[in-house]
Amino acid sequence: MPGAALFVLGAGAGALAECGPMTLESVPGTREAYFFDHDDSGGPSVGDKRGGHREIRASDGARSGTAYWINTVLAVDAGGAPDALAVELVLALDDGVLFVTQLHDAAVEDYALPEATTVPAEARWSVHGGTGAYAGAAGTVAISFDDAGESSYDLDVTCE
Repeated sequence: MPGAALFVLGAGAGALAECGPMTLESVPGTREAYFFDHDDSGGPSVGDKRGGHREIRASDGARSGTAYWINTVLAVDAGGAPDALAVELVLALDDGVLFVTQLHDAAVEDYALPEATTVPAEARWSVHGGTGAYAGAAGTVAISFDDAGESSYDLDVTCE
């Protein structure tokens, strides 16, 4: 991850979960987002990053943790909006950590605004590793956002 921020995460000592289908949801009001204007242009440009975090939980209370993300602008359209983004997501849960990535090409006009959601209303991302209960994880996560920007994560994960 050249040029990306590094998050150091530790997993708690919660009960180990089995890999497989699971649903997580954001905890309302916990979302923080930041815009990193690497070239001080005042707006989105190639290489700029948008990162943040929010608390997440299973609706049954079985797991909780924090979702951390970094979106990197790969291309900007003629109107100055990001036209392609690389997204890195870390789901740091009580029983381990999942690593997720996605590329998408949805233009985002308000990318520099921390309160803006910068992904399509629904997207399918790839799980490509994990630690703890999720060691060797692979699979997918479908992430959907409601009108208030709250998210739901539907995971289908297999582990070694």
